[in-house]
Amino acid sequence: MNSRVKILRRIAIALAFLLVIRVLVSILFEYRYYFPPDFDQSDFLAGRRVSFSGWYGFGFYLHIISGPIALVAVLAMLATGKSKRFRTVHRTTGKVLVLLTVAAVCPGGLIMASKAIGGTIAICGFCSLAIATTVSALATAHFARKKQIKAHLDWAYRSAILLCSPIALR
Repeated sequence: MNSRVKILRRIAIALAFLLVIRVLVSILFEYRYYFPPDFDQSDFLAGRRVSFSGWYGFGFYLHIISGPIALVAVLAMLATGKSKRFRTVHRTTGKVLVLLTVAAVCPGGLIMASKAIGGTIAICGFCSLAIATTVSALATAHFARKKQIKAHLDWAYRSAILLCSPIALR
């Protein structure tokens, strides 16, 4: 690959990182309305007072606490993936990310999807996103353990895109 393409690729990656960080900060800024839930001031919680009962509240907090941590872990994974110097950090972060994704981010998303305001299509879409993200994270870990690097990278990029996809919705 020539040096011009490498430079353009690094610029694109840096811009993507900046976008994720910017949206992450805006998400965290909204947390002032979530603890305790403010159904009048929060754009997201407006109109959800009725649906916030039962498992929804649990899923919501599980998702909003684990989601930003997962996004930071994704950025760390992308930053350390090709560096031999950070191999241990990459592996440890990867294990944490898979566990966090499978045990918290996706289950919280599934619970929240059950009461999506957009109706049946939104419910199906968010459920599909949670399931696809779980499968992708597990496949990423599987191929890493098998040392099948090409397949691992393919699934890792899929996982990163799926975990970052809510940023596009914001």
